[in-house]
Amino acid sequence: MKNLLKTTVLGMSLATASFAGGMADDPLNYKVTLDALQIEHEDTQVFTWDTNAWVGYDLDKIYIYSEGEKVKDATAESENQIVWSHAIAPYWDIQYGLGYDKGEEDNKKWAVIAFSGMTSYFFETRTAFLLSSENIGVRASAESSYLITQRLSLNPNFSLSAYSKDDEVMGTGKGLSNIGIAMNLKYEITREFAPYIGISYSKNFGSTNDMNSLSHSTLVTGVQIWF
Repeated sequence: MKNLLKTTVLGMSLATASFAGGMADDPLNYKVTLDALQIEHEDTQVFTWDTNAWVGYDLDKIYIYSEGEKVKDATAESENQIVWSHAIAPYWDIQYGLGYDKGEEDNKKWAVIAFSGMTSYFFETRTAFLLSSENIGVRASAESSYLITQRLSLNPNFSLSAYSKDDEVMGTGKGLSNIGIAMNLKYEITREFAPYIGISYSKNFGSTNDMNSLSHSTLVTGVQIWF
């Protein structure tokens, strides 16, 4: 009986140590990235943001995404998502969750399925499929960074959105809705803090352009912060 008790206690001790070691190999981590806090220099200055945060482990994380714009004396408009992200291959995750778009006059909720990862030539990409009872949407983005010096880099990025139906309340039209292209010159004062200057171009298409005609380029200044 004593030998059995010793064996049981020893086995439990080894199992506990193994479990603790496994947890130590995959600790809980987090990261907050203010990817773009910027001012668009137009007749009326527009403040825009593109941020994300995650908390979790190596293979499974919870992400929060938010991007939008605020014009002086107008209601802020934004696109927001909270998703569970699971690694399915090196540098690639599949994500499931909910989306919430806040418009000037109304809001919209979505179910979200997305794929996020690194493609050839080191482009970080994310493609999100948005599902609601009235509409289906796709939003895709890609960005990269090319070092000029150890601190100075050129950062191109691209985005597009498309929908299956017109939504006049939210100002989005059927088919290709919008594309955005930007080129930023960023200087890393530290790895966690990098101001930049750049040029961005945005254009609406189809029904979206009928609702809100848009085709313009603008100078932007901003900062990237992460911790």
